[in-house]
Amino acid sequence: MNAVKQEADEVWKDDKIGRKNDARFIIDFLVQSVGLRKRLGKTASYVLNIDSEWGSGKSFFVSRLARQLRIEGYLVAEVNSWRDDHSEDPLVAIMAEIDKVMKPHTAKKAIVKKVWNDVKSNGAQIAGRTLVALGKSAIRRYTNSTIDDLLHGEDAGHVVPAENSKSDVGVLDDAIVAAGKEIEALTDKTADALIAEFAKASQSIQSFRSNMGELTSKLPEIGLRCPLFVIIDELDRCRPSYAVAMLERVKHLFEANEVVFVFSTDTGQLQHAIRGAYGGDFDGRGYLSRFFDRRYSFAEPRLGEFVASKLDLIDLTKLSSPAQSGLLEPKDILKNVITNGFAAQNPIPLRAIEQIMDIMGSTTAAWRYPEKIDLPSLLILASCYHRKQNFDYSAFVTTMASWNADAVWAQTRESINVVQIALTVMSRAQNIRTALLDTPQSAADSYVDSVFAEEYKRRSKAGGSAPASVQAELQGLIRNAGRITRGRT
Repeated sequence: MNAVKQEADEVWKDDKIGRKNDARFIIDFLVQSVGLRKRLGKTASYVLNIDSEWGSGKSFFVSRLARQLRIEGYLVAEVNSWRDDHSEDPLVAIMAEIDKVMKPHTAKKAIVKKVWNDVKSNGAQIAGRTLVALGKSAIRRYTNSTIDDLLHGEDAGHVVPAENSKSDVGVLDDAIVAAGKEIEALTDKTADALIAEFAKASQSIQSFRSNMGELTSKLPEIGLRCPLFVIIDELDRCRPSYAVAMLERVKHLFEANEVVFVFSTDTGQLQHAIRGAYGGDFDGRGYLSRFFDRRYSFAEPRLGEFVASKLDLIDLTKLSSPAQSGLLEPKDILKNVITNGFAAQNPIPLRAIEQIMDIMGSTTAAWRYPEKIDLPSLLILASCYHRKQNFDYSAFVTTMASWNADAVWAQTRESINVVQIALTVMSRAQNIRTALLDTPQSAADSYVDSVFAEEYKRRSKAGGSAPASVQAELQGLIRNAGRITRGRT
């Protein structure tokens, strides 16, 4: 048991916002819910929707959830819907992923291999009917056959010469009656064929469910725990028609004992996809409630945890900070300064914080100078631009609460006003030649001088008009960074 715990801890070592506890709850909840349904004599299947906005770390979470489930002895298939939506039938993608994780185990016991082959055979029949139906639909769509063409073939369009035609009305009546009988016979045959095809399809579905249940019942015989887990990610990124087809397939085919599906979605976006398939006035949320037994939403992480989880967006090596600590690593110092900067803007949504940090990241990526960027200036300017689409930072900072940091001056620790530091840096950045003070009087003065000192040495001898500091270019870089849209990865 200790070895399992150690492996699980390793899985979640990069978890910066406390999702490990969510995973433990979800696993226990699903396993116990399936067990309860089984004891009550119900079909012991379950479908859970993990619902969270884009950027909240769903893909990170479900990939590690899958790893933890495997460590604990469960069979887990992972389906990336966005990657697989080139296929016509989602059933094929699901079966392919289950087959991938089944293969190492089917050689252990012949009966398991046989049952899994039966499941695949049923699935192939069901998917094959879908492809045939799509083919027939394509024929109707891309041909312009008339009823005469379909009933009589190539001679249907042949016109009988007038001299050979009969004018007798009775002959015409006879022709109409004969045509009616022919259509009636054709309709009867079509109805019989449709009914027979429906019966076959229903039987295939029942066999599929039965064989899936038998398969999961055999898992303990090959050293695996029940239930079987299928994790489906990125459904909200798919073609609307594919997303709908995926949900329908899971509902109608996989309602089998000991089968659990976990969908990871931004359900708000998924509802838009559903409306795209059925029309703008369609009740997407009500429709989705048919497919999910429960929804699970992440608790909002603490601000410091969230900032820490997004620090990889920013090249921290290009930043300077007024805060100092002999106890913390430089990355942690920067994290604390950024966290306190956002706390001073409270209330601010986490989504806005992520977008601001993304702007800061794009700005650091484009920064080409050897001098470091003043972090307080960068955060205030990026926040101001994100909120107001301008750089009226003097007005913006009046809306902020106090933002302080600890620094050391003359061997004494001081609490310095970070907002005032940013304002001072942005003011002095207009002329590098006058940016340095003759005699710094405080920790704040000392830090501001350090922002410009190296650049002053490099540029103070330049001729011509007084050059602005490279720090003055932040506004232009931030404006351009705000135009870069980060793609979904």
